[in-house]
Amino acid sequence: MAEQSNASGVRRFSWLWIGLFIGGSLVVLAGLLYGIGYRLVGGGVLPHTTVAGVSVGGLSPAAAQAKLASGLASRGDAPIAVKAGGQSFTVDPATAGLTIDTRATLAAGGHRDAAPAAIWKALFAHPVLNPAVAVDTAKLDAAVTAINAKLVGGGHDGSIVFHGVTPVAVAPVQGIEIVHDQALAVLSLDIDGTGFEAVGERDPVIARLQKTHHAMRPVLFHSPYEAACNFVIGQRISIAQARALRQRMGAESGDSVAVDGVTFHAFPRPQQLLELTEVRGLPDEKLLRIHGIAHAALDGVLDRRRLRALPVETALAEVSALRGVGPFSAQGIVFRGAGVVDEITDDAVGKQAVERLYELDHLPGQAEMLRLAEAWAPFRMWCLVLLHVWIRGEGGGPAPLRLRQRGRRTG
Repeated sequence: MAEQSNASGVRRFSWLWIGLFIGGSLVVLAGLLYGIGYRLVGGGVLPHTTVAGVSVGGLSPAAAQAKLASGLASRGDAPIAVKAGGQSFTVDPATAGLTIDTRATLAAGGHRDAAPAAIWKALFAHPVLNPAVAVDTAKLDAAVTAINAKLVGGGHDGSIVFHGVTPVAVAPVQGIEIVHDQALAVLSLDIDGTGFEAVGERDPVIARLQKTHHAMRPVLFHSPYEAACNFVIGQRISIAQARALRQRMGAESGDSVAVDGVTFHAFPRPQQLLELTEVRGLPDEKLLRIHGIAHAALDGVLDRRRLRALPVETALAEVSALRGVGPFSAQGIVFRGAGVVDEITDDAVGKQAVERLYELDHLPGQAEMLRLAEAWAPFRMWCLVLLHVWIRGEGGGPAPLRLRQRGRRTG
């Protein structure tokens, strides 16, 4: 019996040893594969990254910037053809203050993340980046004004003139004018940003983001009206589905403009939208909701200047009164549509960015966010946008929402 017991103990010990050996080998193998993957991803531009057809994957930031500057030079310097109102114009990018920002372009692609899942993704992903454009506000404003001056003046009101003593009616001629203020507002160039740099002097985190992203300003929807339609159309469907639906509506029912030989279709104006009795792929309830938005736009409720001038609580309450617009959509309309500058949204992504960049040991609540953002005045929303850009790029992306927070948005 003693011999059998000893033999049984030896077998158990042998199996235990074998298990430990196999387990240890797997750990070593996993560590080895991780090390190889980490080394292959490298500390520069992520592998397989391309920008407008120029391959920069695996290069150091300096080498990638140099290659982009060389590879995109001809496209960046090429004149831009603009056609408006049946007239054609050529805009020189340098004269208009438009240059390719190679550093910001590469920053949008992110960097190596030590997480195993991120390493695995970086090895097999093929990031395709769009060139980022740096804008000289004064030069761009001057270029747009110059084109605007050529377009304006072709029209006049109806009138009566006299040939001798004979009255002769002069028919009105509709002139053409670029919506200059709207174009500037989309790029937040209608706001005097003189004091934006001073915010960085008060907050080192903002200073670093301003330097990295060249004091980038928020890009807005073309109008609060389009923002409202976007958020309502996008409810309970994917971003790609919503984008395809809006593009189809523009192609079938909106205006068009040709730029550099390429035709772009605008989302239907409120008047055009109200003529639609059905839209393929859009439920009747959503059509009813965006019809309500179109009426509100025509009534002036969604005027950008008006919404900016209102107290933010009032603006949010007014747009929330529209059918189908809940808290999430209301914030999008007021902040991304109207472009309110000196307020902040109540959103999880911004709070996660603050937690990481300011090295907090907790996720801040809205009250804490408001206290922190006092140093960002009078450009609080611009600073929050920089935080969003950082976390979606260099910050590795926002963390997934907890299960209790998940669920589809209805507003």
